Amino acid sequence: MKNIILLAFMLLAIMPAKAQSTQYERLKAHVYYLASDELHGRKAGSADARKAGLYLADQYRQMGAQPLFDDYLMPFDTKGPEAAAILATEFTSDDHYRNIVVVIPGNDPVLKDEYILLGAHYDHIGMTSSKDGDNICNGADDNASGSAAVVEVARQLLARQSELKRTVVIANFDAEEIGLVGSNALMNRLKKEGRLDKCRLMMSIDMVGWLRASGHLTLEGSSTIRHGSQILEETADRHSLKIHTKSFENSIFTATDTEPFAKQQIPTLAVTTGLKSPYHKPGDEAHLIDYEGLSRITDYLADLAITIASDPDFKSSGRVANKHKDKLPLIEMGIALDGGRDALRFSSLALTTDYGWGWGGGASLLVNISRRTSNGFSLRGSALYSQFWTPYLSQSHTWDTCTTFDQQSLKVPLELQYRLVSISGQGLYIGLGAYYQHTIGHQFQEAGMSRNIADNQWGWIWSFGMRLGKWDLEAAFDYGIGSIMDATKTRHLSSRTILTYWLW
Repeated sequence: MKNIILLAFMLLAIMPAKAQSTQYERLKAHVYYLASDELHGRKAGSADARKAGLYLADQYRQMGAQPLFDDYLMPFDTKGPEAAAILATEFTSDDHYRNIVVVIPGNDPVLKDEYILLGAHYDHIGMTSSKDGDNICNGADDNASGSAAVVEVARQLLARQSELKRTVVIANFDAEEIGLVGSNALMNRLKKEGRLDKCRLMMSIDMVGWLRASGHLTLEGSSTIRHGSQILEETADRHSLKIHTKSFENSIFTATDTEPFAKQQIPTLAVTTGLKSPYHKPGDEAHLIDYEGLSRITDYLADLAITIASDPDFKSSGRVANKHKDKLPLIEMGIALDGGRDALRFSSLALTTDYGWGWGGGASLLVNISRRTSNGFSLRGSALYSQFWTPYLSQSHTWDTCTTFDQQSLKVPLELQYRLVSISGQGLYIGLGAYYQHTIGHQFQEAGMSRNIADNQWGWIWSFGMRLGKWDLEAAFDYGIGSIMDATKTRHLSSRTILTYWLW
């Protein structure tokens, strides 16, 4: 009898490890297939990508997950600006694209109509050419890892479906690498069918196979969720998983499948272990994936999905990343620092300074006349303190011993800016305007003494710059006219580089 009891305890002890090992092996099998040479890098629209899609659909079919639409495959093409044309489920050529979308219904009589969406793209870039010939970019981390994770998350959710109040939708996206086309297609179909307004959260799982190398899992977008950081960190504590939360996705150089949904003001989380793997290179191979870490991330995401889907108080914070806003704020305020070169021309003194160095700083106000996030006009005003020093040598005046001219001033530029190339308000712009400058003091440094002279200037300013997130980097050129001692006319030439951080 004692032996039977001991055996029972041993079986109970090894069951969690056995289940973990089973998930570990399944994740490894998914990644090894999706990142195999047989699929030639899963280029979107190719027959190989179709094989990958059919493999994923078959995994859901075998575990008993039901399709959200009529079939596991949601075909689409890239015609039209929103890539939302839906095709028949029978493919007759290799240039069609397909998402795989399944649904795990919730149980609450009211909340089951709401849903959270977990997605991962499964396409990659295919083949690249080099002097050694063609190379396959198998994309094990990007994004066979994320595709494998969402399959196993779905399996865990099915096993714990009784805990779900809200519904969970799982999607594997095609054509992410050619412009987030698959996620746009799903967003547009949900919107067309009147289901999009029931989406409470969208998570994109993109490159999660290098946990050991990165040391943590990054989740961007925590501030789009009310108490977002608390929810994410409390769930991570249960799994002893180190995470790094970021309030928003702010980089305009990167994008993942959250973007189409975030632009519809839906809370989003971009989940990744970062760019530690050989991104878009032939070296992104299946044997380099940290499968133990991938399994831990899968457990965490499944638990997080259940936590959110089962929380009746889960809500959006109402906040959206700047790059995801559908329109720009009317007013933005920031602080600016500038540095550059200045020179002065004194007409009646026959004196010209060489170019010297200057610096400045102050506050800026931006009024977005056109609030659309594409091309449009803005009005920028600033209040700046500036100072510069220029060397000079007089040829005809008694001040020929002077060696330095020092000017301090308060400057108020007003500039009309036009966004030339704009992605959600980010990009390039040009500006033209005028400025008024009150000079606090001129100092002509002579041997052992100085003379202080005040004047006022006005002039023109033109500029070009780049907006990156909350930062502006601008090159500005000034031409000003003034006078000193109410007689001597001055011309002020300036070229400055201005760095502005927009506080809100």
